[in-house]
Amino acid sequence: MVKPLNIYIKLIAITIGFVFLYQSCLNDPFMPEEFLNATIPSVETLKVTNKTATTITNNADCDNDGIPNGTEVTERGFCWSTGDSPEVTADNKIEVGEGLGAFTETVKSLLPNQTYRIRAYAINAKGIAYGDIEEVKTIKGLGVVKTLDVD
Repeated sequence: MVKPLNIYIKLIAITIGFVFLYQSCLNDPFMPEEFLNATIPSVETLKVTNKTATTITNNADCDNDGIPNGTEVTERGFCWSTGDSPEVTADNKIEVGEGLGAFTETVKSLLPNQTYRIRAYAINAKGIAYGDIEEVKTIKGLGVVKTLDVD
């Protein structure tokens, strides 16, 4: 017959083992030490500076919020949607490079007289950061029309 004390000792040992196993899964043991406490970057969507019937020009600023161990920003840009909350997808984003600092870009091929929600984003090894959403309505009419010379 197994003594109750032995059962409790085994249960405690198994519980401690699972706690260590769980904790080891939380941190990637192969991740460089300087990244372990890093956070996602800070990105701020600034005001729209220009809009037409088919374009919106927006500005943003990406920084590490004074955090000395932030990981490198590998992609930054703008995403937009006619829905409530734009997120980064292949269909509704425009990349504007990498790293920290201010950036500006014009979103093109939009529909006239349509309300869009646009915001800046930045990606690093820890994840995706989004700026505040700006709601912008393109103007009525045609977009920019260029006349080309024909030879």
